[in-house]
Parts: sequence; C-alpha cells; structure tokens
Amino acid sequence: MQTQWRSAALVGGLALYLTGLGFVGGVAADRIWFSRDRAQALHRYEDDVRKVHGILIDLERRANAARDDTPEALAEVER
Repeated sequence: MQTQWRSAALVGGLALYLTGLGFVGGVAADRIWFSRDRAQALHRYEDDVRKVHGILIDLERRANAARDDTPEALAEVER
C-alpha cells in the first residue's frame, strides 16, 4: 500500500511538473512571437513615417519655391 501511494505521488508530481513546464514554454513562445510581430509592425511604421516625411518636405520645398519668382526657385520646383 505504501509503495502504491509513493508511485501515485511521484506520477502526480511529475504530471504537475510537466504541465508547469509546458505552460512556461507556451508563455515563452507566445512572447517571442509577439515580439517578432511587434518588431515587424514598428519597422513598417517607421518606413511609412519616413515616406510621409519625405513627401511633406518636398511639398514644403515646392510651396516655398512657388512664392519666390527667382529662376533658382523655379528650377527647384522642377526637380
């Protein structure tokens, strides 16, 4: 009887250990995937911000050149 109790306790303890290990592994995998997805989203966001910033700078340059009637300013608009 004592041997059966020890076996059951050992099997139960091992089952709890493996369950906890699986849970921790799942949490770690989820964090890694989330981090990768977040990094990709931030990279796309930074690329888009750079594109919009470039467009805004170009628009500002053209607006400033349109106010000036000098040949240099008009050449700047043509670029």
